[in-house]
Amino acid sequence: MRRDQIDVARELKKHHEIPYWLRMRGHFTIDESEFPETVFHEYLDALKALPAPGLESERYEPWSSDAITRFSVTESEFMGMVDKWHPNWSVNRRKELYYEMLRYWGGVLPCA
Repeated sequence: MRRDQIDVARELKKHHEIPYWLRMRGHFTIDESEFPETVFHEYLDALKALPAPGLESERYEPWSSDAITRFSVTESEFMGMVDKWHPNWSVNRRKELYYEMLRYWGGVLPCA
């Protein structure tokens, strides 16, 4: 099945750009040179709000309070998930991670 994912990506590349690929390197290897325009991001790094290599994520703007309010349902879900991942973190630390995730993914996916 893992090889199938690469084959699907090769077919997809024939008709579309693949600008970003979130993956776990330990599952299978990819010759990244085959996808020179693609940013590869390690899944576990993404969960920790660590940016993909080569992206200048510090240039991404923090979200406004209005934009954050529009995602209030997402915040509730996120806080529950982070509570399971980091039960010893304070609410403020979890919120910092949430805001960092919004900033990062809002920069990567500017349509958000």
